[in-house]
Formats: sequence, structure tokens, C-alpha cells
Amino acid sequence: MPGLLPEQNPEALLEKIQLVSEKNQQLAGHFKLRGAGLKKLLGSIDLDIIAQKPHFLYLSIESFFKQPARIVTYDGQKLYGLEEDKLEAILTLPIEPKELVEILLRDSQADPKNIRRLSIQDNTLLIIYRSGNQLSLRVSSAFEIQKRELRDPSGELIYSVSYENFPNLFYLEANYKNQKHAMTLTSQDVKLNQGVFNDQLFRR
Repeated sequence: MPGLLPEQNPEALLEKIQLVSEKNQQLAGHFKLRGAGLKKLLGSIDLDIIAQKPHFLYLSIESFFKQPARIVTYDGQKLYGLEEDKLEAILTLPIEPKELVEILLRDSQADPKNIRRLSIQDNTLLIIYRSGNQLSLRVSSAFEIQKRELRDPSGELIYSVSYENFPNLFYLEANYKNQKHAMTLTSQDVKLNQGVFNDQLFRR
């Protein structure tokens, strides 16, 4: 793994990844989610998204007629506007809101208390959680996450995210209710680090 971490130290690599990802404090923009897992009638879903560290999320999920159909927010403790399983169903993505914030900000704040083992293979950091789930982070020579993949203890894919052109294009694959879905999340106007939104925005 030339040029990445000569000492092959997985703990140091995780720390470096987290340090580099600290620059992504906030993301805001209008996105379109397209994919085979979405309702055939719509073909895509429009989303206004704000993701802000450490754990804040704002989603305006638009209807077919381009009117906000649902406002969903998360303040790190509670999801407002929609039950978590229904949000997963809309996105066809089996993921907790806190982890969705990490994905949108190309971040990984893995808690050492929840980690059983770390290892490195090629340019990928493998995190084995105490739950048995396995998170792999493929990184560039600049320690930026290029691909994030989560698998269950049996090795079955839960989801993967490839950062094709961060923050404008995300390619996602997920296994939701025993069906595989491939999706793209794209934006033409997304901005990073454009100021801090008041916490109250994420409690409505």
C-alpha cells in the first residue's frame, strides 16, 4: 500500500481518515434520488438535504407535483416527521439517521468502544464491530473515503456508497427487505460548509 500508511497501522489510518473528514462540516443542496428500487410511477425522488455535524439532518421530500410532501429532521436523539422504518422505505436504504449524516458528509466517526478489530487490506480499512457487522472504507492517498461498505456478520451486503464526484454524485447499492437496489444521488447546486444552521431547524 505505497504512499498510504507505510507503518500499516489501522488505528492510525482510522484517526487520519477522521481528521481529514473533519473539513466536511455541513452539506446543503437539492438532490435527486434515482434507482430501480424506487416507485415506478415517480422514477425519482427530489430531496432538499441539509446534513450538519455532529449529527443533524434535514430532509424535504418532494412529491410528484414538486411540493414539499414531508419534512423530516433529526437532532441526534430523535427523528421528527416520520418513523425511522418509513424513512428507510422511502430511501430503500436500511440505515440509521446518524449514519446517513456520516454518509452525506463522507465521514466515519466509528466509536472505539464499539470496535472489536481493525485491519488494513490494500487501500481499505476494515472495521469489525462488536455486533459482528463489518464496515470497510476504501481511501485515496489523501485519506479521503472513496467507498464505504457495510456488511452483516454473515457477509451479506447491507449497503455500499461510492463517492463518484463528492459532493455532487453518490452511487448507492443496498439490500433492503431481501431485494437489491442500485441508486444514484445527484445534485447540481450542493454546497459544503456554507455557515451553521440553528439547531432548532432540526427539531420540527
